[in-house]
Amino acid sequence: GQTVTQNITVNDPAKILTGIAYKSGSISIEQNGTFGQMTLNDLKATATYEGGETKEIAVTADMISVDPSEPGERKGKIVYAEGNTAMTCDITVTVTERTSDYTAENMYVIPQDGYYAGENGANLKLNDSGISIWFTTNAGFGKETAFQGLTGGTDGWYDGDAFKAVYGEIKSHVLLNGKTFDELNAEGAGLARLCMGWFGEGQYCLRVHTDGTFRYTDLKTVTLLRGFQMYNNAAKAIGAKTPCDYTFEVVDKPGTADKMPVRKTESISIVSAPAKTVYTKGDKFESSGMTVKAVYTDGGEKTFSVKDRMISYDFSEAGTKDVTVTYNGATAVQTVTVNEPVATITGIAVKDNAKLFLKQYSLTSELTPDAKIVVSYSDDTTEEIALTIDMISRYTNETTGDFKATVTYKGNTCEIGYTVAAYSGKSYFKGVNYAPIYGTEGTGYATLNGIDDITEGLKALWDVDKAQSLVIGKTNGDLVTINGVTLTQLVKEGKMARMLMYGKNFGFHSDDAAFMASLKNGAEICLLPGFAWVTNASDAWGKGTPETYVPIENAVITEPTYFCFKNGNVSKVIESIALNGTPKETYHQGDVIDVNGLTLSVKYKGFAAENVALTADMCDYDFTTAGEKTVSVTYDGKTLTFNVTVQDVYLTGITIVSEPTKKTYDFAIDNELDLTGFAVKAIYNNGTEEEINIDSLTIRGFDSHAFGVQTITAVYGEFNATFDVEVKNVSDGKYLGIDYVSAATSFEGSQHNSLVISFTLNGMHEDLNSFWGADKLDYVADYMLINGKKVSDLIKEGKVTRLAVWTSQLVIHLDTNSLVPATWVDKRTDKNDPNDKGQHYVEGVSEVVKTVTFLPGFQWYTVNGVLAGDLWGNDNAYQYATPIPGAVLKETITIRNEDGYGWTRPLKTDGNNNIASDALTIVSLPNKTVYAPGERLELAGLQIKAKYEDGGEEIITVGASEIDGFKKDVTGKQTLSYTYFGQTVTFDITVEEPQPEKKKGCRGAIVSSAGVFALGVAALAFVFGKKENEE
Repeated sequence: GQTVTQNITVNDPAKILTGIAYKSGSISIEQNGTFGQMTLNDLKATATYEGGETKEIAVTADMISVDPSEPGERKGKIVYAEGNTAMTCDITVTVTERTSDYTAENMYVIPQDGYYAGENGANLKLNDSGISIWFTTNAGFGKETAFQGLTGGTDGWYDGDAFKAVYGEIKSHVLLNGKTFDELNAEGAGLARLCMGWFGEGQYCLRVHTDGTFRYTDLKTVTLLRGFQMYNNAAKAIGAKTPCDYTFEVVDKPGTADKMPVRKTESISIVSAPAKTVYTKGDKFESSGMTVKAVYTDGGEKTFSVKDRMISYDFSEAGTKDVTVTYNGATAVQTVTVNEPVATITGIAVKDNAKLFLKQYSLTSELTPDAKIVVSYSDDTTEEIALTIDMISRYTNETTGDFKATVTYKGNTCEIGYTVAAYSGKSYFKGVNYAPIYGTEGTGYATLNGIDDITEGLKALWDVDKAQSLVIGKTNGDLVTINGVTLTQLVKEGKMARMLMYGKNFGFHSDDAAFMASLKNGAEICLLPGFAWVTNASDAWGKGTPETYVPIENAVITEPTYFCFKNGNVSKVIESIALNGTPKETYHQGDVIDVNGLTLSVKYKGFAAENVALTADMCDYDFTTAGEKTVSVTYDGKTLTFNVTVQDVYLTGITIVSEPTKKTYDFAIDNELDLTGFAVKAIYNNGTEEEINIDSLTIRGFDSHAFGVQTITAVYGEFNATFDVEVKNVSDGKYLGIDYVSAATSFEGSQHNSLVISFTLNGMHEDLNSFWGADKLDYVADYMLINGKKVSDLIKEGKVTRLAVWTSQLVIHLDTNSLVPATWVDKRTDKNDPNDKGQHYVEGVSEVVKTVTFLPGFQWYTVNGVLAGDLWGNDNAYQYATPIPGAVLKETITIRNEDGYGWTRPLKTDGNNNIASDALTIVSLPNKTVYAPGERLELAGLQIKAKYEDGGEEIITVGASEIDGFKKDVTGKQTLSYTYFGQTVTFDITVEEPQPEKKKGCRGAIVSSAGVFALGVAALAFVFGKKENEE
């Protein structure tokens, strides 16, 4: 009687889904598209539950199942599930033409439909290391690259713990014999593992291994459920999910012991019949053009071309026959007609060698009388048929002889012989009338010689090129060529419009301006044999009616007739030109063509050759450079060529035509060579000569600072010519002298250790100035020697610092111990201290200046217009210096540096270093040698010559004070003496009382000389006395 209570919950019964139906909206998908490529337009469905309750459902893409393999309206399904209950309903899906590219994201797999020989997948097998289900893709066979992330081998098996989710997903979407893996394994199938393997293009699969009794021979159907997807061995999804179910049944693979899956087909129907539906008994069926549509049990559809393997038929009997198309067990029938065979023509032949007879330039034709052909049939019977002209083709009367034509009868052909007889008539025409063009219509008009003889009426006709000629099968346009192209072709190309016949004249129209220009400017026109003049019942101007035109008998061209329109005339056409004569073979650069003795043989088409004189203006050539050259000869549009050799024109020499007028030059004053009157000509290997521009010559050899005859060389290229001029001391009153007799200081040591040499300007006066850098001037440092070495070299060696000018003095700066004026030069503070840096003579280092030599041509300079402060102390002051005309040394002078006071010019010595006996001589005695007591000494006429060691000579002007021994009050003979640089000469005079007048007699004088050498001391001084050279 005791009780307890327990609370429980009692719910209303769960609603049970009993159906689903389409309500509204639409759906579309691209061909071979995915769920993601579906477009849903407010798609709704109605769900129905037990008891009649309904609910509106918003349909999503993953609820759609459709095979989008073909464009058009396709039947699909809406799949809706609640709990374990799923319901479907039909829906129309619009599949549109595909516009998207295939990518890895929008590709999915489809099982390969059969493994037929000669087709895609022919090498695949169901029994391949297990049960292998091979795939293609929605993009087509061989497009499986998107799935190459799959791998085979143990790493690709999806049965491990890491792949449980993937393994379960795959198993839930694959049915074998309508059952899942787990259902089959519950029955002992022993399906152990599976993998997805990619083995290259067209070869990837889902492979199942079994450890139990289930084998590939037990497999009847394979279904891939909507949403099936590939995965790689990292359990990552590859590609897209399938948009529908695919159901395949397993059948035997033809010709093998293996099996293959084919898509389970509900029915097939013929979409288009074959192109051929009527056959003859025994023929082979031709499937070309035939297509069928398959409807699959999984709801998919496919239209495809019929393959021969699908066809079965029997055409062994005539009648209405069925051709059966079998595809995956479903069939469709195409009805065709099979007829009994009928007798057909197997050949034809001309009977009894009948022939066709033609005449050249005549449109008449004849056959052998009663000509026939024999027709043979496939039932071995024959028949004779009358042969008519209209059965014959491929013949012409253009040339004479025997030929073959073609007979055609009901599509069968044979040959027939035909003969063309020679033209036996006489043509009216005797060639083109080469005369001025008549009229301005089109090209203007030409005419034919002989046309006046035609008696038929001549009309004004357009389009005569399209009229029949007197050559069978050709129009007049076929027998007119312009530059080798038929008029018919040119009209077709639009370059020509038509040919005209205007009474007795003919011409042409062209709407192409450029082509018309060429036609009127020499284009070659030819009327070929068979071209005929035509007539008509009336004029046809402005609009031709060539189909009514009639060729006039014997108004025919019988020989190729050439002409052209050019320069207002109807002219002959040149066929070729040839050169008569042997052209000159060798020329030189710049030559003109030599046409002497050469003519052209001009061959006109249809005429004999004519000779024409060759002129230079017909020749095109370039002789400006050497080498093998081509000469082009052009005459009236025709060209021939010949080769010549052009040699270099080169200089072979030069020659002087006239020497310069000026032949004598004043030493160091006439500094420029005067080429007035000078003419030189060049001589070339081609025999030509030409005067050379003087500016093109290089003139060498002239030195106004060198005495004597000079050979001047004019250089041009590799050749030269010479002429002589002479440099003389014309202005002998102008010269530069050196003071080597006064006792002026020769050394200055207040600023620089310097040698100082005084110069004299004789016969001229110039304002003198002082400046540094004289060594950089022409004719200075190179024209000085110290101890026999050029001063310019001593400056480079650093022994001489510079040359400076102090008005009329040349200052030689010596700033090192290398070259010192004399042994006594010593500027040390303590002369006994060897470390004192002052300048002094150093044994083994110093060289003492012994002599300074000046060469002929040494030039003196001055500076005007520049402040003195800018000149002295400035090594660039030489830039302002200008040479003084005539201030040039005209002899070699060597002077010796003494002890600091003055210079001497050493007299000539003998071989023993003694003063030579002729170093100082009396050339002439004074005019007066006899004196009365008390008379002053008169030296007029006395000439004393000094000869120097440097080779120079001079007549010394002697003053009375320089004569020793004269005593004017002492009567008797007196010996007078003159001493010069230690050398003495003597001469005698007499002082006597005046004698009474008597006849004069002869008197002689004795001259003696004694040689004494002594070192003279000269003081630094300016001496402007003239020393006359003995010249």
